[in-house]
Amino acid sequence: MKERVAAIIPARAGSKGVKNKNIKLLSGKPLIAHTIDAALAVEAIGRIVVSTDSEKVTEIAAGYGNVDILARPEELATDTASGTDVFRHGIGHIRRAYGEFDYYLYLQPTSPLRRPEDIEGALALAVEKQASSVVSVCECEHSPLWCNVLPEDFSLEGFIGPDVRGKNRQELPPYYRLNGAIYLVSSGLARTGKIDFFGPRSYAYPMPVRRSVDIDCTEDFYYAEVLLSHGDTEER
Repeated sequence: MKERVAAIIPARAGSKGVKNKNIKLLSGKPLIAHTIDAALAVEAIGRIVVSTDSEKVTEIAAGYGNVDILARPEELATDTASGTDVFRHGIGHIRRAYGEFDYYLYLQPTSPLRRPEDIEGALALAVEKQASSVVSVCECEHSPLWCNVLPEDFSLEGFIGPDVRGKNRQELPPYYRLNGAIYLVSSGLARTGKIDFFGPRSYAYPMPVRRSVDIDCTEDFYYAEVLLSHGDTEER
């Protein structure tokens, strides 16, 4: 792959769901290390930048030698800071420091089961489709057609539509959800200053459910640990 690719890995110090989430050990190494290792294994990625306000994250990333650290401004290190703004800030830094790249990746540490081949697949899709953006997804564990809101009295009358009632899971159309593992934008989209993952020439890159764990709470850590310890991250 001849395209120039840069990756931004966001890892702030604070976390409400799990304390010190990005440096918490998962299968013997800090959570963020799983994403750094995956990015380093992708030959097409020529520049990796860790965006952080954490001294400990900085220490971990600096140990790799070929990973840059970008000090994240205070206003981008809060619970309410937009991931898109963090991505845009990282792209701006890379462009000023290293020039233009063809594609920019946003790889969140909370997706530790993402593999190098998943990143490569998303990049290949971007090139094939001449995409403005690519976002990873996975099939929903449960069909949203089996979901609905409940009234105050918890009545189930009309909860499931008549066209769905009585059908087996295999008879329902597959639905997909964002899994948080890979966000990609082209240089053309980045130059506009707007990052739109759902606009023209935006495409989904499907990943297996078992590689789509998004660490948000302690239970997610336990689940990821089990999958990693058993090598159980293949297709499902």
